[in-house]
Amino acid sequence: MTEQTPTRLTPAWPGIAAVVLSAALMVAATAWAWSAVASAGLPAGRLLAFLMPGLLILITIGTLVAQPLRRRIAEGVAIPLWRTDQADRAATRHSPLLLSTTFLGVHAVLLGLAAGAGPVPGLAVLAFCLGLTLIVLGNSMGRSSAMTDEQRAHLSDSTQAWIDAYRDRFRRSARRLTWPFIGAGVLACVLAFILPWAALVVPVLAALALTYPIVSATVAALTTAAAP
Repeated sequence: MTEQTPTRLTPAWPGIAAVVLSAALMVAATAWAWSAVASAGLPAGRLLAFLMPGLLILITIGTLVAQPLRRRIAEGVAIPLWRTDQADRAATRHSPLLLSTTFLGVHAVLLGLAAGAGPVPGLAVLAFCLGLTLIVLGNSMGRSSAMTDEQRAHLSDSTQAWIDAYRDRFRRSARRLTWPFIGAGVLACVLAFILPWAALVVPVLAALALTYPIVSATVAALTTAAAP
């Protein structure tokens, strides 16, 4: 039995707009630095100049076609569609936003390498883009959809209780990181063009903070599973 889902997918325009803008900025930066890239004469210079825009576009296309393919496969072989359209919203909206800002920063570093200037000139851009990524991530923290009746029908009661406990605790724990992540993103953006090396430390610390909801949710789920 397949999941009863709407035929129309969650709108992906915010993510697509971010990808288009990011790709346009990367292409414009590449065009601006192309003479330096050609003069540097590095064997992989041209590859580095187009690597991130190409990857961003390929990943975005794959993300957009994944859900329709999942639905067709689920309908064809009569299995539940485990990834719901509600869950797919994260892939069609938030993921392209996160990838766009991150890839733009990495492209700045790679473009500096391709032009023979080294990674330092692009570090400020990378730090700023990672700050934007933290802001976007902070705004999406703790958002997850519950399992549908179709999904629950294929799970035992104990497995449902485990998943529900994990998801509920993770959502509540992640929400506590919303404003810290937004604040860390703003801090990274401010420090990016003043102390880029220090600004790069902020996203690393933020990534470590993600262990809090993961560990908290795991403990809650294990406690639920061990309960009589």
